[in-house]
Amino acid sequence: AEHNIDAELERWVETGVAPAVVIASMHGADGKVTRTRPVCAYPSVARYKGTGSTNEAQNFACANPGSITSVR
Repeated sequence: AEHNIDAELERWVETGVAPAVVIASMHGADGKVTRTRPVCAYPSVARYKGTGSTNEAQNFACANPGSITSVR
C-alpha cells in the first residue's frame, strides 16, 4: 500500500489531526524500496507481529512500549 506523507502532514496542519502512524521506506542503490517500517506516534513503538517478512511494514503493529518483553 502506498503512503502519502504529504497528505498526512497537510491534514495535520490544517485540521490538527496527527497521523497515528507514518510508513518509512528504505531504498537500495537502484532506488527500489527494500524495507518499510511503521513510525508510530509517541509513546508507541513498532513491534514485529511474529510472522511475515521483517522488511514489510504490514508485519508490524504499533504497541505500548510497556507491553514489549525485553530479550537479554
